[in-house]
Amino acid sequence: MSCCEGLYTPFVYIYEKAVREVGVSKSTATVLLSVLGVSNAVGRLTAGLLADRPWADPVLIHNVSAIVAGLLTCLVSVCFSFELLCVYAALFGGLIGNCFGYLTG
Repeated sequence: MSCCEGLYTPFVYIYEKAVREVGVSKSTATVLLSVLGVSNAVGRLTAGLLADRPWADPVLIHNVSAIVAGLLTCLVSVCFSFELLCVYAALFGGLIGNCFGYLTG
């Protein structure tokens, strides 16, 4: 078991939160998973490009991204609109991509 497996928890539960707590349809809630996935891919590419720079510190990129993603996840409990969940999904996906992008960049 990896120490970072908890970072993928929102990928599992954001759909349920959207359907049960926000009240959006199931087909609309799947958009959140797409937003998470696309922003994750963009975050990985961005982090990889940043980590290739001589002035960049890949460990700092990882740590800051992980901390901010964790703080955002703490705030997701107050997101009671689909729009806020989309913003959260985009930010969280990109930040999690940053956490692991330097490994693949």
